[in-house]
Amino acid sequence: MSNDEQMRRRAVERARKEQRERTAQGRKSNDIGRWFHLGIAEIRGETRERGWQSQRTVKLPSGRERIHDGARSLKDHEFREYKNAQAVGGKFVMEQISKEREHLQTDPKAKGAWVVVRGPRTRRPDESTRSLNGTSKTGFS
Repeated sequence: MSNDEQMRRRAVERARKEQRERTAQGRKSNDIGRWFHLGIAEIRGETRERGWQSQRTVKLPSGRERIHDGARSLKDHEFREYKNAQAVGGKFVMEQISKEREHLQTDPKAKGAWVVVRGPRTRRPDESTRSLNGTSKTGFS
């Protein structure tokens, strides 16, 4: 086997090993997020026995979908969004807030809350979530 072939094989093996490590890290991160959501919901009493479910999708009139961390439908469509971060903000969070606004404006039975467990909120999402108050008859907290 030539020297070039050996170098190529080592590079491929190294790339595969790095990919396996990245995959394991991603899986670990997903597990941590899932454990956080299930744990905080249980602490807050938002359990399956009380009608709560995890990861509920809401179809919005615009065609977009909003996936809530926790939700239940009894007489109202109640939802929760849990955040655990040093700073809550950024493009993804602003998109969630946009979908939240649409949901609250179009569904008179919708009501919900964002629960920030750790870390300060950044100014922009805080102002946006504050503007959601009064968006629907039942409200947003």
